[in-house]
Amino acid sequence: MTTTLLVMVAVAAVAGMVAWWQQQRLQPAPTSTPGAPPGSLDRTDFRAPEAPLLIAVFTSKTCSSCAMVWAELSGYESANVVTQNVEVGTDAALHSRYKIESVPTAVIVDRTGETQAAFVGPLGPDHRQALRELLTSSTDT
Repeated sequence: MTTTLLVMVAVAAVAGMVAWWQQQRLQPAPTSTPGAPPGSLDRTDFRAPEAPLLIAVFTSKTCSSCAMVWAELSGYESANVVTQNVEVGTDAALHSRYKIESVPTAVIVDRTGETQAAFVGPLGPDHRQALRELLTSSTDT
């Protein structure tokens, strides 16, 4: 009787360890950093792909700070700068494609689609300064 009990406990312990090991092996690895803006955008996904700069602002209607960020950044629209509001309700495919998990996310890319600057959340003084410097340098070239 004691031997049978010990064998049953040993089998249960081994089964538990195997189940735990299998579960650990099947955990998916993270594929991206949550909240990190994309390193590049395909300019053909956005309007005026030939413009020197694109400011794409990923937003949501339910986001309290998105409207303020969009209002400010849309003011930079010019011959050299195209702005586009990418609202999740109407452009969910773009949010998904670029793995946008946090809004507002502003991504400024050059004509090749490489990210020159990106901001997640409300704009602060350092964001505004970086944007001014980027816009100044892009119009000087």
